Amino acid sequence: MRGQSEGSDHRSLLHSGFSDSDSDMEAQKERLKEPRELDRRKTLRRMSPAVSRRHSVRQVRERVSDKVPPEWALLLIGCLLGLTTGLFVVAFNRGVHIIHEWAWAGTPQEGAAWLRLQSLADTWHRIMLIPVTGGVIVGVMHAMLGIIDQIKASRPQQRRRFDVLAGLSPTIKAIQAAVTLGTGCSLGPEGPSVDIGKACALGYSEIMKNSRQRKIALVAAGAAAGIASGFNAAVSGCFFAIETVLRPFHAENSPPLTTAMIILASVLSSTVSNVLLGERPAFIVPTYELKSAAELPLYLMLGMLCGVVSVVFTRLVTWFTSIFDFIKERVGIPSTVTPALGGIGVGIIALKYPGVLYWGFTNVDEILHSGKTASAPGKLLLTQLIAAKVVATALCKGSGLVGGVYAPSLMIGAAVGSVFGDLAGKAINAAIPGHAAVAHPQAYALVGMAATLASVCSVPLTSVLLLFELTKDYHILLPLMVRN
Repeated sequence: MRGQSEGSDHRSLLHSGFSDSDSDMEAQKERLKEPRELDRRKTLRRMSPAVSRRHSVRQVRERVSDKVPPEWALLLIGCLLGLTTGLFVVAFNRGVHIIHEWAWAGTPQEGAAWLRLQSLADTWHRIMLIPVTGGVIVGVMHAMLGIIDQIKASRPQQRRRFDVLAGLSPTIKAIQAAVTLGTGCSLGPEGPSVDIGKACALGYSEIMKNSRQRKIALVAAGAAAGIASGFNAAVSGCFFAIETVLRPFHAENSPPLTTAMIILASVLSSTVSNVLLGERPAFIVPTYELKSAAELPLYLMLGMLCGVVSVVFTRLVTWFTSIFDFIKERVGIPSTVTPALGGIGVGIIALKYPGVLYWGFTNVDEILHSGKTASAPGKLLLTQLIAAKVVATALCKGSGLVGGVYAPSLMIGAAVGSVFGDLAGKAINAAIPGHAAVAHPQAYALVGMAATLASVCSVPLTSVLLLFELTKDYHILLPLMVRN
């Protein structure tokens, strides 16, 4: 027994000796790891500045390789954009004038007023054939644009600094718009002017290789330049860019100096237009008088009425567009033919109402001076002309003819306002004999123009400032703001 106990004690001592030695070895290993960890941390600490320097150099190289121009270069681009847009818009307006004089040769400047006084047997063939001819030419150019799109789709997708085809499409569209307006179809030149400005902006953006936000800023400046040169209204152009480009694309994310670039482009394009086309306004504003603040509810009612007319107008545009799409898909008529159908429709309407034909802003001037000249249309004819102009413009837009809806909106609004002002004045004078606290219909026509433009094109601020710039009268602002 004694021997067994001694043996077990001896084995326990051996085991304890082994365990002590293992713990000592682990402790030694931990002590050896500590200096290695310290050396590794020191090495990383020495390497971190070099790593950060390499990272910063890589960032700089990436920025340099992008070749993005500095922010101040946007001001220079804005100046160039304003000049080029102004020149192209002037060329476009000259082209419209030349085509119009050639197509309607022998017709006086009064246009619709002269055609109304002529015998239909002497003028029907011109009223019918000229818009149809314009539709045929526009349709042929639609085919050219289709060929260009096919060529673009067949090319390899690689970036080109100078792309001839990219500049050819906007040029053909501008020619289409000039032919549409020159042959009297019921659209306007301001939409194509904006498209010209946007095309110039996209061209500069491709050359300078700008980012997406800078591209949006350039497009906004191009749109401002187009409106400014079209109406000779630089301030309205700036607000138009904000309402139609920057606001839908979140203006708070626009790069610095965007506002300055828009202002420069708008002012320079308007200056170019004034120098080359003259300082005359788009249309002549008649003398008018705002009687009292008691009329403000009437202007509010006029704004609501113009809103209803605008809704009908936009719905008709959508309806005619869907009809022509149905004709192209189900009947098999190509898109090159539908503009001619639109020209036929406008010609038929113009046989009864020549005022639907595009004749610059002569028709708007005639409405603004209704009751002051013998040739001006009466209120009954103006009421009929509202419906005829709405249908003719929607038909042209839906058929594929090229043009804008700004000028038609102004004409429709002027007619609605003039009729409303005349009826309101007669109603108040009948209710309160001898009461002359209602302004002339011309004042209501001006407010109706702004109200319809704001409703159709969703530009309330631009419409207010446009009429303010054209009238140069501070008192018109209050009724203009009330109808919004």
